[in-house]
Amino acid sequence: IKSLQKNWIGLQKGTFINFPVIDKNLTITVFTKSPQTLYGVSAIALSVNHPFIIQITSPDKQTKINKFLANFVLGEYGTGAVMINAFAPEIFKYKEIPNLISEKELKQNKQVDYSFAIKYNLPIKKIFHINKQGEKLTGHFINSPLINNLDNKEKAIEIINQHLEQEKKGQKGEFYHLKD
Repeated sequence: IKSLQKNWIGLQKGTFINFPVIDKNLTITVFTKSPQTLYGVSAIALSVNHPFIIQITSPDKQTKINKFLANFVLGEYGTGAVMINAFAPEIFKYKEIPNLISEKELKQNKQVDYSFAIKYNLPIKKIFHINKQGEKLTGHFINSPLINNLDNKEKAIEIINQHLEQEKKGQKGEFYHLKD
């Protein structure tokens, strides 16, 4: 039984980040294994069955959301995502970032994220500069004030986590999930 559990249940270590929804008394908590990429966040994708969807959807988007949800339930899968005009502050600069609902969980896949951003006209923020010296690749963080010029991912994660914890905007944690 323990072997079956180990094969079915995965443990991820990462960071829980709290995004308050602007003009609502709600907070969306997101788990990530890559908190060092927070300066690149351009949207928060919520599952179609997230409990906050109805509460944070602006009235002018409610009909579109209802249609999207109905299509999803019927298995037609709608258009992929709907912008809902609910915003959370960017975790460091307090610039608004959009929330949207999505039919699929967005995994940390750079090509999927890039294609999604292009499809929904989301800004793509460059946060890492890569240098190629012959066959060797090196790089450092850019456009990320707390970690600019750092070339060490683990150190960047440590700095971001410390800042989030000091500001009471997030904390390190573990997340259990079923393996695919």
